[in-house]
Amino acid sequence: MDSPEQQIYEMVASWHGRCWWAFNKTPLTAECSLNHTLNIDAEEAEELLEEIFERFHLEQSDLDFRRYFPPGEEKSAPPLTIAMLIASAKAGAWLYD
Repeated sequence: MDSPEQQIYEMVASWHGRCWWAFNKTPLTAECSLNHTLNIDAEEAEELLEEIFERFHLEQSDLDFRRYFPPGEEKSAPPLTIAMLIASAKAGAWLYD
């Protein structure tokens, strides 16, 4: 089985650049954020996070989704990074908020 890092990167990559205008995709790094760097919208982020939390047996209610995707205030939200997802997957629990 692939490492948690590899699995997270593969899962995020499958959601990265789904829109028709995303010809120049940002390379995925641990510092990339779903909500800022990758510009994944709230609906898609929710689906992606659901997949990640399910695969790594994380409690989805521990994540304050609106903290990272507040309606109408996206630019002021803190980044939700790939590094945060990897660390939480390794720990078996959401480590932030």
